[in-house]
Amino acid sequence: MDSRVAQQLLTVDDVAGRLQLSAYTIREWARLGKLPCIRLTHRIRFEPRDIDKWLKERRWSNGELD
Repeated sequence: MDSRVAQQLLTVDDVAGRLQLSAYTIREWARLGKLPCIRLTHRIRFEPRDIDKWLKERRWSNGELD
């Protein structure tokens, strides 16, 4: 993997901070396939654009999904 790409990937703690959730929840959602992730042996990383897309897909407006 290109080192520039690796530098752009988010860690579990990065995503937890962005979503204001616990690192445990982020790991579980990634494990269950609820959150898009990249698995690097025993590490989990996230593409920022995948997380942004995932959030947009879950955005609510006027009581309904956008």
